[in-house]
Amino acid sequence: MVLVRIYGEKTELLINRNAELHYMQMMHEYGYSPPVFAKFNNGLCYGFAPGECVTAETVRSEPIFPLVAQMLAKMHAIRPKDEQVMESELFTTLKEWLQLVPERFDDPKKHQRYVDNIPNKVKLAEELMEMEETLQAFASPVVLCHNDLLLNNIVYNKEKSKVTFIDYEYAAYNYQAFEIANHFNEFAGVAEVDYSLYPEKEFQEKWCKEYLRQWFQVNGKDPASVTAEDVSRLCLQVAKFTPISHLFWGLWGLVQSFYSAIDFDYLGYGIIRINEYFATKELYGHLKLPA
Repeated sequence: MVLVRIYGEKTELLINRNAELHYMQMMHEYGYSPPVFAKFNNGLCYGFAPGECVTAETVRSEPIFPLVAQMLAKMHAIRPKDEQVMESELFTTLKEWLQLVPERFDDPKKHQRYVDNIPNKVKLAEELMEMEETLQAFASPVVLCHNDLLLNNIVYNKEKSKVTFIDYEYAAYNYQAFEIANHFNEFAGVAEVDYSLYPEKEFQEKWCKEYLRQWFQVNGKDPASVTAEDVSRLCLQVAKFTPISHLFWGLWGLVQSFYSAIDFDYLGYGIIRINEYFATKELYGHLKLPA
């Protein structure tokens, strides 16, 4: 089966379409995703990934969550062929998006809702600077990331016992811990967000252990050598990157609320994510790496 996707209007403000195509082709070269057959001015033609999208229930189940963790570790192990230095694009992207956040909306009610719930752009810029300085100290590896592993972007093929990631619109080099934190945040859903679905500590530890075993293997180390300390360190890094994942999608929601013609409450979604940014920043702000 062949799929054709037409780009949404003004999505180029948020998405680098050349990078999207590049990473789709790269993932296919490694056998991790379907081929891209053609690119045209406003869309793509590519292969279908057979299976079913995971749900809030199945993403926690075996064998699916180990498969997701393992596939993500494999993706993260992909290195650029030209030996370029891998630098995170996270804060560059966030600063660009912040510039796109509107000062005001034409609709008075919408604008008032925006003013009542969202800090001004000066405050948001200060938050970005603080998070950039804080997170660099946690030394999370920079890897090739999907950056949008919500449930509908993970396809489980039961017959082949494999998962495939789809939709590489936001793929870029980023911090390993951001990717995992972002995936855990997406357990809450998008259309109806429920953060009571955020994975508990025990599940996070099991998930991170599966990830690290595969991560060790693809990097030439014995998977059996993963220690409890390795798992605890990764879980701590993931916790520290949890707030910036919320801010990432919060700013995305604000930009979309101004430019998108899709019938979705992007402003409401942005408000939810920015509120979660401040909540999780307070929750995890005290955490420090062991000496």
